[in-house]
Amino acid sequence: MKLYKKRSHCKATSEESFFHLFKVESLYGFDAPANLSELKELFFGYADWYNNGRISIKTKGMTPIVFRNHAPAG
Repeated sequence: MKLYKKRSHCKATSEESFFHLFKVESLYGFDAPANLSELKELFFGYADWYNNGRISIKTKGMTPIVFRNHAPAG
């Protein structure tokens, strides 16, 4: 049985979740990128949207950037 530190396990889980969402929302059901530069462009565009533009019910409809600026410093 392999033991993981809680922090690294959480990071791995969040990374797996991000890449799962990227594949589901950007790749499945669409034409495959023709080359590596198209894939990079698609990936970085999705990462920018994921970090700055997506709206979440959990944050009461705020984008991540608005939520970060809205949250009290702690």
